[in-house]
Amino acid sequence: MNRFFLLCITIGIFAYLPVVAAEKPSDPYEVRVITYSPYQDIFAWFGHSAIEVRNVQSGQATTFNFGGFYFDFKHLLEFSLGKFTFWNFALKTERALYPYRREGRHIVYQTLELTPLEKLSIRKELIQSLKPGNRFYQYDHFLDNCSTRIRDIIDKALNGDLKKQSNETAVFTFREFTHRMTYKDPVVDFLVMFLMNDTLDKPITDWDSMFLPDRMMAVIQSSKTISDDGRVTKPLVKSREDENIGDGIPYYTEKPEAPNTVFREIIWGGILLVLFAFNAVFYMKKHRFFQKLYPALVSMFGLVFGLLGTTLLFMMCFTDHKDTYWNENILLLNPITLVLLPVGILRVFDRAATLFSWLSVITFSLAILGVLLKVLPMFDQVNGQQLRVLLPTIVVIGITGIVDLVKNNKLFFINLKSAEG
Repeated sequence: MNRFFLLCITIGIFAYLPVVAAEKPSDPYEVRVITYSPYQDIFAWFGHSAIEVRNVQSGQATTFNFGGFYFDFKHLLEFSLGKFTFWNFALKTERALYPYRREGRHIVYQTLELTPLEKLSIRKELIQSLKPGNRFYQYDHFLDNCSTRIRDIIDKALNGDLKKQSNETAVFTFREFTHRMTYKDPVVDFLVMFLMNDTLDKPITDWDSMFLPDRMMAVIQSSKTISDDGRVTKPLVKSREDENIGDGIPYYTEKPEAPNTVFREIIWGGILLVLFAFNAVFYMKKHRFFQKLYPALVSMFGLVFGLLGTTLLFMMCFTDHKDTYWNENILLLNPITLVLLPVGILRVFDRAATLFSWLSVITFSLAILGVLLKVLPMFDQVNGQQLRVLLPTIVVIGITGIVDLVKNNKLFFINLKSAEG
């Protein structure tokens, strides 16, 4: 009787255990990707990404961020050398959201459809990223930033499925995606486009495009979860919430549009052309006032654009900014352009006339060489913006220098007056 009684109790206990296990949730966590829209400060033009881990039972939520940086003089110097250091940190979600909500940013929350093991993988990677040996990393705008780090962590948890699904050719190149975020400020946009070499003009994939937070948001939104047998099961994004949706953010869309700034560049190039051509005509006519004003204008051109060309040469030769190496714009602007500054000032005071003319011709010749070399396949850098703005003025400077040398018998080494007689 006792044995029969114990057997019944044992069977009852084992029969009850599955029910207890079924009622107890095994995975209380949710993972959300948080995307912040761009803002007016230059370092916020590209938006921002973060990732949140939330315990749905306790309500505790932590946001992990890969975009910490300082921008004092020391770090500005590091940035100029291509050695800019970012770091990882974690905050309670409400505290992490506060500055972005205060700025009125558009915030997108994407809750991911993940298995318990996938969530565990993400949590482990995030915790690992905060350890002293992993916390700091060398920032790369296109390859290693606040967005790509989150992308890589999610992809690792999905065993590479995110990368496999985002292997299609993207609608834009790195340059075009960057231009899309900088075009509203013509000066900054010109500087950034000028410094970028032809490696950023090659076709890229949707995976590569996720260097931008809003592109990662869009790619994740369209991705699926894939089962072990290779079949698509569910959308990767289980739910999406939008906060502070507002106007004035045309680039914050899932189907990006390319801004067309050609007309603006033609206008700026035309203004410079008219200014320099008008002064050059009277300079060549030996008008006393323009004998001073035209060299002064060329000197200012040398100061502004010569510094830009010299900066490019420095970045090409002495920094880790690989995206500037072998930049074709070095033929358009370079240290020779900068020499126009002191020589132009000397010309204002009726000195160094021949040197001034020769420097003008050399500047012109290098620019024309850069244009002619484009017939060769390896010279495929997209620098139409720079050519539209600068080339007309450089042509005027060059032609003026040639005419000046001819008139003064310094170009062809013949006496024009004797030839006319």
